Amino acid sequence: MLFGIIKRNKFVIEEGSHTENVLIIVLEGSFELTINQKKRIVHEKSVLYFEKGVSFKRHILQPLKIIYVQYVNTLPFASGVLSYKDVFRKNSTISLLYDAVKNNQKDLCEHFATDLAAQSFSEIQQHYNSVSSET
Repeated sequence: MLFGIIKRNKFVIEEGSHTENVLIIVLEGSFELTINQKKRIVHEKSVLYFEKGVSFKRHILQPLKIIYVQYVNTLPFASGVLSYKDVFRKNSTISLLYDAVKNNQKDLCEHFATDLAAQSFSEIQQHYNSVSSET
């Protein structure tokens, strides 16, 4: 995995796709994103997943500070903004990931980035399991 804290007033790639799987955590600022034919405004504390090769358009509305995580493996959900029920845990994990990236603690970076992805995936699984048991 490759990690970094990045500040931007303008995206390097505003329209296109990533060549690797990418997780982005917005620490500050906002931007407009169109991905999978869905347009939305992305704000602070949002976690996004971009699967390599998936096209997007994005434009910064307020200067950004993000955590950038590059994955080798594909994560088990669609590209876009990830959802979380336990916002306190998500925000706590973001804070821990930020500290680990800032201090270049690669093992902890990988642990907390994977935990963020797993939290969202777990909630998706719980939703599908509850819908399946209702039918």
